[in-house]
Order: sequence, then C-alpha cells, then structure tokens
Amino acid sequence: MSETLDKLTKISRIVAVVTKVFMVICVIALIAVIVMVIQVAINPDLFSNIADFPFTSDQLIAMGITSISGFCFGLIVLYYANRFFTNVYKNNTPFLEENVLCLNRIAILMVIGAIALPIISGAAVYVLDVGYDMVVNFDLFVLFAALFVYFLALIFKHGVELQKESDSTL
Repeated sequence: MSETLDKLTKISRIVAVVTKVFMVICVIALIAVIVMVIQVAINPDLFSNIADFPFTSDQLIAMGITSISGFCFGLIVLYYANRFFTNVYKNNTPFLEENVLCLNRIAILMVIGAIALPIISGAAVYVLDVGYDMVVNFDLFVLFAALFVYFLALIFKHGVELQKESDSTL
C-alpha cells in the first residue's frame, strides 16, 4: 500500500468515528427537541413562570419544528458521510461506486435541505401564527457546497472508471 493510501485509510477511519459521534449527538439533540416540542404542545404555559422568557409557546414549537427538520437532514447527510469514509478505510480505496452514490446523495440532500428547511420554517411560522413575519432565505453557500460535492462525485466516478480500466489490464 502506498504512503498516500495509507494516510487516506487512517484519516478515513478517524473521520468515520467522528461522523458516528456527531450522529449520536445529533440523535440526542433531536430527541431533546422532540421532547421539548411535545412538552410545550401539551403544556403551553410551561415556560411562563420564567421571568423575561423571550418566546411564546407557538414560537418555541415553530423553532422546534425547524430544528427537528434540520437535525433530520443533518443526520441523513452524516449517515452517508460515514458510509463514504467507512468504505474508504475498509476497501483501501476511495474509488468505489458506492462512494459515488454517497456523494451524489449528500449533494442532493444539501440542495433539498437548502430549499426545504427555509420553507418548512416559514410554513411553521405561518401556520402557528407566531406573531412576527418570517422571511424565507435560501442559503446560497449550501447550494454552492452541494455543487462542489456533486463535482467531487463526478471526479470519483471518473476514478472508478480508471480503476476498472486499470484492474482489467492487469
């Protein structure tokens, strides 16, 4: 194994562990937010005894729905990132069809998230009538990052094709 591939494998193993840790943190946060939303929905006066508490129960529910949506998208992206890095260190190569699929799915999820999350947030604010206007902003940086990930997927697809050609000539 080359020195570069050895480094790639070691770093991929570390990043795979880190993504798993982030997934666990994301699940814990998701559960906490779901519990908070349920508690506030059941008991709208839950935080009313706190002096100067800046949010109404409807505002908390709207923020919770937005957070739940974000955590769900984030968790799915982390899952595919974890699969990608796990494949690299288990197979000693990044050039696998499954890795191309992981990168494509991450790019698609980033685009969907960049468009859907502001819409979900705006819809929650509108439906719950939280008392302020919501401006739906799309994150162009995330869309650009998704384009970059898609570009990487194309590079990896080309790498898979070159790997197949190289393997067939041996």
